[in-house]
Amino acid sequence: MTTQCFKNRNFSHQKHKMRCLLEYVGDFYNVNIDDIISQTKKMHIVWSRHVIMAIAEENKIPQIVIAETMNRDRSLIPYAHKKVKELCSVDREANSEVKFLVNNVKDKWTTIKQY
Repeated sequence: MTTQCFKNRNFSHQKHKMRCLLEYVGDFYNVNIDDIISQTKKMHIVWSRHVIMAIAEENKIPQIVIAETMNRDRSLIPYAHKKVKELCSVDREANSEVKFLVNNVKDKWTTIKQY
């Protein structure tokens, strides 16, 4: 029943935000969007993917939208979020990168009209 409920909801605004996030983080890390949503396990691509999922979850984008956009199972989203938090707590560079991305993507999202 929950799945049917999600099928009936319109997530177009959140999907647009996810696309914006994918493009922005991909550009920042110089990673192609196709690589981000692929199954590759190259470290720099996995990190980009994890950052995207963590930022999206922090900003209350529904997990179903994140999972569909990222071509992943929803159960991986909390794991990615945890990994980003763990690394940011011990690595100043990673922490400043993620903060920079969060602040700048929020600015981009404010220009997106709600439809």
